[in-house]
Order: sequence, then structure tokens, then C-alpha cells
Amino acid sequence: MRLFAVFIPLFFFSLLVAQAADTENERSSLRGLEGVKVLVERIDPDVEHNGLTTGAIQTDVELKLRQAGISVWAPDQQTHGRPTLYVAVQVYTGNFDPIWGFHISVDLRQDAKIECDPLIGQLYS
Repeated sequence: MRLFAVFIPLFFFSLLVAQAADTENERSSLRGLEGVKVLVERIDPDVEHNGLTTGAIQTDVELKLRQAGISVWAPDQQTHGRPTLYVAVQVYTGNFDPIWGFHISVDLRQDAKIECDPLIGQLYS
């Protein structure tokens, strides 16, 4: 019961801090995107020892992307703009075993080209 009493407030607090960017500019930057590479940041070995592995996260993310109809490219595959879905999971074990805190961030990173007025470039030469 005590575990349940701690878990419920933490769950509702986590809903408050979840955020995502969804503006027209961000959505338009995805047009023409044919697929992505997936890069998962390494998980702490102590956490992996308890069952949450980098490989399992990589596999699950790639599976979900494919189920959504998004192509997943190999890490060494040459792609235009090098779009990469970067996943970082930090786990905080602390002294509250078996309760763990976590932070997950998912970013889509891609190369961008800035186009500007040629006269602006002459100002700095």
C-alpha cells in the first residue's frame, strides 16, 4: 500500500512534465523525410544488469517506427540530411529500491541548410 501511495503522485507529476513541440515549422521540417537512423544513448551497466538494456530500447524503438510506416536506416547508411532519432534514458536508482526515477528524451536531429541574402555574407567578408 505504501508503494502504491508513492507511485500515484509520481505518476501524475510525470504527466505534468511531459512535453513535445508541435508547431507548423516543426511539422514542415519533417516533410520529405524518408526515414531515420536510431541512436540510443548507452544505459548505465548497473541498470542494464537489472534488465533495461540499450539493445532492448533500440529494438523496441525501431519496431515502433516500422509499425508506423517509417523506414529505419542502418547506422552506416548514407542519407540526405542524416536524420537521426536520438533516444536518451537516464535512470535514477538512489536509495529507494525498488522505486526508480527516470528521464527519457527523444529528439529528431537532422542537418539543416541556412539560406540567406547573399549581401549578408558580404558584410562579414
